[in-house]
Amino acid sequence: MKKILLLLLIIPIFSYSQSPYQAGNAEEYRGGYIDSAISENIHRVYFIGRPGTSVFYADDMILLRSAEITLGFNYKYFNSIDNNTITTERLKKGGFLNMATLGVRTIVISNEKDRYSFDAESIRINFCEKYSDKIKNNMCQSPPIYNVDQI
Repeated sequence: MKKILLLLLIIPIFSYSQSPYQAGNAEEYRGGYIDSAISENIHRVYFIGRPGTSVFYADDMILLRSAEITLGFNYKYFNSIDNNTITTERLKKGGFLNMATLGVRTIVISNEKDRYSFDAESIRINFCEKYSDKIKNNMCQSPPIYNVDQI
């Protein structure tokens, strides 16, 4: 009986896990970040989390991608113009309910700090430590390599 209860507790953990920090792909329904440049120093960053991704984790991944963009373009700080992170539900084909977390943040990157600025290097260091099991790209190595070629 105890083994069955333990299995019932463990199965949801594996089926509803946080999305890794990776480039997302809307056509393949793969969670991760998607970003686009609005202008030279204004970018919009999205994070699509698979079922089980918390709103807080999705927002952290948006902040991390924002820091990567900022540092990749040789800036130090970014400000958030807007920020929205929600959990959505939709019916998939076959009647199954599919929940996902979607976050979006529009950022302005700059070398000038004000009281609302995020320090991109501090975010990179802290989140690389906090989410070392989720981040599989080169931004956490020393020296870091930023993935901003596709923007």
